[in-house]
Amino acid sequence: MESTLQHITTFKALAAIREAVHNLLSKNSLPPSGDSSSLDELSLAEARAREEWARICQSVLGSKLCVWDTFLRSLLFQRAKVISLLSYY
Repeated sequence: MESTLQHITTFKALAAIREAVHNLLSKNSLPPSGDSSSLDELSLAEARAREEWARICQSVLGSKLCVWDTFLRSLLFQRAKVISLLSYY
């Protein structure tokens, strides 16, 4: 991911990536639907997937794992610092 972020040269692009990742990792990523039963099914499936993720992480790692905090936050922050330095010169 770090090598991919090297191609990002603006804060606007970095913010768009951050927002897209956030949407993928949050329950807000569910597609809007006029059919509430479809939304309920997606919410239930998402809840089950989150529970399964937590169970697997607990089993393998012995603790919870937050993908955002563990991997992505620092990469995006580091890239923001580089963009800031590049825009200064």
